[in-house]
Amino acid sequence: MLKYVGIPIPRLEDLRLMREQGSFMDDLPVPPNTHYAAVLRSLYAHARIKGINAAKALKLQGVRAVITGNDLRDMIDPMPLAIKSKLKYYPIAIEKVRYVG
Repeated sequence: MLKYVGIPIPRLEDLRLMREQGSFMDDLPVPPNTHYAAVLRSLYAHARIKGINAAKALKLQGVRAVITGNDLRDMIDPMPLAIKSKLKYYPIAIEKVRYVG
């Protein structure tokens, strides 16, 4: 493995991509009934979630569902923390956001 450190490795895909012969996920056909997801990220680094009103979003064309942390609370487990703490740290905001973006 050490013989590869600092040595340029030939890139095999460059010529194909520069000739516009590359294929990407967006180039593949989309199967019927495929849905997309969007994630709304917090504008605040630390805040309490007082409520989420999804009524306007649900009226938009193509919107199938709005899923919140409270919707998933019973389906996911808290992530383990490096330190012992009573804090339950979920991969989605539930009641409080503790990160921004």
